[in-house]
Amino acid sequence: MGDMYCLGGAVTIGLLDELPEFLPQTMSSRNAKNEEAGKIIWEGVKNKFLPLKGTQAILISPLGRIRFEPDTIVMYGTPTQVARMVKAFT
Repeated sequence: MGDMYCLGGAVTIGLLDELPEFLPQTMSSRNAKNEEAGKIIWEGVKNKFLPLKGTQAILISPLGRIRFEPDTIVMYGTPTQVARMVKAFT
């Protein structure tokens, strides 16, 4: 996992072989107003995770420099920039 310090992120994208025992409680308590709401959030989120150990690597590079065919492209921007990108692709 190298420099990956976010276990929630690592498990979400399939980098871990097993789910840490403390993760459901930790993720729920940080993202919910109470325990019941946390359980509802966890049940909804856990079904969207990629399979455990399903990801071998993540490569990050500017699009102009890549020498491989990406499976996914993530774009970041201000609301105005994102609106322009959406308009360009529709």
